[in-house]
Amino acid sequence: MVKALLVLIATTSVASAHPISYDHVILVDSNPPPNLIVAPPPPPPPAEKLHTRLGWRVGMGKLPFGQLEVSTIELLQLTGDIQLTDRTRTFAEYELMLLTPDGPPMMKSVGGIGHRGSVGLVREILGRRTRDGAAAFDLSGELGGGATLVSGTIGDRVLPHGLAGLRCGFSLHPEHDTKREPSFGFELLVRATFVPDGVGFGFGLGMYWGE
Repeated sequence: MVKALLVLIATTSVASAHPISYDHVILVDSNPPPNLIVAPPPPPPPAEKLHTRLGWRVGMGKLPFGQLEVSTIELLQLTGDIQLTDRTRTFAEYELMLLTPDGPPMMKSVGGIGHRGSVGLVREILGRRTRDGAAAFDLSGELGGGATLVSGTIGDRVLPHGLAGLRCGFSLHPEHDTKREPSFGFELLVRATFVPDGVGFGFGLGMYWGE
């Protein structure tokens, strides 16, 4: 009995002199969490490509010029479009015009030459595409403005102008199933032109190509 008491006292003394340190104790989880497989983030959507197209037109119209009513013949209209959204695009164009004052047919003669530059926006109103995607039809409205430089016997002037019109187009897409989709088509334009002396009207027919 005395021996057991002495052993217990000795053991307690040693434990008090050398306490257990928990700095190096490693806790082992008997139930580790399952491995989590993190999927990579999805790739970003492809950048929206901007469709561009170039074209030309010829046309005729009427334009008020001072006290005169002038007939215009658009010998050449060069135009370029850049698509902004699915249904909206911007355009810039240049026109070379012959100007003929109205009068008796035998008295008519070229009274001047006009150079007209315009910029604006085109918005698709209606659009349809064939089931196989090889052809498309559209009706669009346009708004814009610019300036016209007139020179000749009718006088030399710079005319600012605004414009509003409708475009009816038909286009073909022979490679519609490829990433780059070339197209070409035809377009009929009806336009009102607003100048300081009044309102003129005209129409044009042309062709364009692009992708």
